[in-house]
Amino acid sequence: MSADPSQYDVDDMFRGSGAPAVKFAKIGTVHGGIITAVDVQQERNFDTDEPEFWDKDKTQPKMMLVVTVQTDTREGDDDDGQRRIFARYGLIQSIKAAVRKAGAKKPEVGGKLLVKYTGDAEPTKRGYNGAKQFSVAYQPPAAAKVEDMFDDEPEAPKPAAKAKAAESDDDLAAALAAFGN
Repeated sequence: MSADPSQYDVDDMFRGSGAPAVKFAKIGTVHGGIITAVDVQQERNFDTDEPEFWDKDKTQPKMMLVVTVQTDTREGDDDDGQRRIFARYGLIQSIKAAVRKAGAKKPEVGGKLLVKYTGDAEPTKRGYNGAKQFSVAYQPPAAAKVEDMFDDEPEAPKPAAKAKAAESDDDLAAALAAFGN
């Protein structure tokens, strides 16, 4: 699978490899925000950087979902706060479930996504860690109201809820509901 050059622009070239990835180092960690981009990319081998495939003949690429969210996190003057969530199989399934629960078909730009690292599955091989488990909350973008489209003064942005306080799935859903409101 080769990259299609038409999908890139000058901004991509000067932005570098994109927003930093979120890290789920500790159980209970929550990351999320307003979705600014949703992409699908082929997974790459961590050690060799070679594209990953499901089969030996390399005809079925392993794909992952990459969701970029706007956060309040800043690590320097040039940091715009955007972070990428790389979702592989297990996290993709959790995101799908949250999206369906919200009555949507797919995660969309403008929607709100929160992902909480809830624990580890049992390891499938000796000496390996179990797969990380996640709880996900999603809220689709609000439908624009016609009367709001013609307001002379834009509404001032409201502070985001502190998602790190979420302790349970109910707290995660409450944090999502409060996020950006």
